[in-house]
Amino acid sequence: MNRNHRRFCAIFFSILAFMLLSGLAEAGNKRSIAILFTHDLHSYFLPQRQEQPEGNFAMAGGYARLATLINEQRERVGKSPILLVDAGDFSMGTLFHTAFMTEAWELRLMSEMGYDAITIGNHEYDFNPDGLARSLAAARERLDDSPAIVASNVVFTVDDPRDRALKEEFLAYPVKKYLVIEKGDIRVGVFGILGRKAEVDAPFAAPLTFSDPAEESGKIVDILRKREQVDLVICLSHTGTSPVKKYSEDELLAQRVKGIDVIISGHTHTLLEEPIVIGDTHIVSAGNYGAFLGVLEMELPEGEKPRMLSYVLEPVTEDIPGNKEVAKKIRDFKSLIDEGFLGPLGLHFDQVVAMIDFSTETLDYASEHPGETGLGNLITDAYRFAIERAEGEDYEQVHLAIQPMGHIRDYIRKGLISVDDIFRVLSLGIGPDGKPGYPLITGYLTGAELKKLMEVETTVSAMKKDAHLQISGLRFTYNPNRLPFDRVTSIEVRDENGTWVPVKKSDFTALPPISIRPTWLITSAMFRREYFQWS
Repeated sequence: MNRNHRRFCAIFFSILAFMLLSGLAEAGNKRSIAILFTHDLHSYFLPQRQEQPEGNFAMAGGYARLATLINEQRERVGKSPILLVDAGDFSMGTLFHTAFMTEAWELRLMSEMGYDAITIGNHEYDFNPDGLARSLAAARERLDDSPAIVASNVVFTVDDPRDRALKEEFLAYPVKKYLVIEKGDIRVGVFGILGRKAEVDAPFAAPLTFSDPAEESGKIVDILRKREQVDLVICLSHTGTSPVKKYSEDELLAQRVKGIDVIISGHTHTLLEEPIVIGDTHIVSAGNYGAFLGVLEMELPEGEKPRMLSYVLEPVTEDIPGNKEVAKKIRDFKSLIDEGFLGPLGLHFDQVVAMIDFSTETLDYASEHPGETGLGNLITDAYRFAIERAEGEDYEQVHLAIQPMGHIRDYIRKGLISVDDIFRVLSLGIGPDGKPGYPLITGYLTGAELKKLMEVETTVSAMKKDAHLQISGLRFTYNPNRLPFDRVTSIEVRDENGTWVPVKKSDFTALPPISIRPTWLITSAMFRREYFQWS
């Protein structure tokens, strides 16, 4: 081999080695992180029957299977960084949430599954600020490592005693405005907000309020980017998206606030098969009730903006074996529900109370076809029957029962109906006795007030689908082409004999006092008629 040839070989291999080393160095600088996410779990610890297009049912969700899927994802990525987060409404929806204030089972199971950060949704306030304070305290007392919570735009009052306990518990837990989580050499900034629509849906959060989500997000993103020097910014947003762009709050948030890399979008129960991309922000959603685990992988090249590597919604299906530790805890929780909540009522969790050979309207169908539903009729008829049975010989005719559509949280599926199934249909609220379930309110109406109520139904409900009233004992006619709040043309109610009686025009100014009847399940209003007068 002559000198020139040896020199050529030396140069060639030097260049090759340089290229290989450069490639390895470049590969070493390519950082990535897998973000696992959920939202709107609503205490759905157990799998639920999900109706299939062909008419049969499959079991979907369940925390034991969700835990297995989370662990599988951890094994898949190996030593690569992984982050598990939730965007709120982790409670309220099943019999398990009846122990929300005393046992905090939701937070305890999320700790078991290894959640790195969660935020607070509107339904976490359903038992009032004091109820949330008690739940956080219960979790803190029972856990060595409670799930980290971020709630960035909560505004407490200065001196109102109604939110004092929660304010103190936010400090003790602690609930923070933002977190910086280090995963390997990646610094992740996480914060959580509650949107305007969700705020409207959180009436029991009073007296605390919520600052403007976009303004607060802008301040926190600035802190995370400039002061904390994070590599990735994640917003746990209990805000939501909508097909109507002007109402799609998380899309509007991404447009107003630059610097958010990922928005985990909760509240609207949306299932996004592909992320919504606004500028450099990726908006993702995984539906509700734990039927899917969202998996978003982001690459963080040095000196460049993060970019998406992959996105998939992993279904939590019945062929996934349940995590044994989580499954045992849930069985224990069921037993405690039977002993403490259902036992005094003579019921138990899985007790079959009825069967049905068809499924009622789903909530999606009811939303797309607003108005009277068979399920709404069943509920309101049941209210009247329950009062008649409870009062016995002292029963006074109930002429009218009303149920807002938005408080109906599930539908009845074909087959056997258990106590658990029934509770999920009307699961929300708390009574003046502090027990879960909205109270049943009884009272009297004049004809004028009854007409106003139906005017609300014909005008407001057309603009807000979940505001539709489900009614038993009344029928009316209206003209949708008339001016708002002046559309009802006739009203009839059933008398004691089941005869339809027209409401007469007159003017009553005095009303008998309203009485409140607490129950464990019912949310409604019921009215009795001396003589309905319409003036």
